[in-house]
Amino acid sequence: MKHYEAINHPKHYMGGTPYEHVAVAEAMDWGYAIGSATKYLWRLGRKPGADQLEDLRKAAWWLNHEIERIEREHKEDPQAVMRREKQA
Repeated sequence: MKHYEAINHPKHYMGGTPYEHVAVAEAMDWGYAIGSATKYLWRLGRKPGADQLEDLRKAAWWLNHEIERIEREHKEDPQAVMRREKQA
């Protein structure tokens, strides 16, 4: 019987690739919200017992959270977004 690994490098976070989501998110420097959104998309249809629609809703929630954060930041300091983009 195959053992399901839920903690260390579970297959559903490999996204059908040789790369684990956390390594890609860190390499891309996405930050927590974007990393969380992409995590749900990365594992979509792969995590045992997970509802695909729920994962899509979770990804959308995190994307909206980041959009709202950037909009607030832009409202407080209109130049902040441009400065951050220039640093990237």
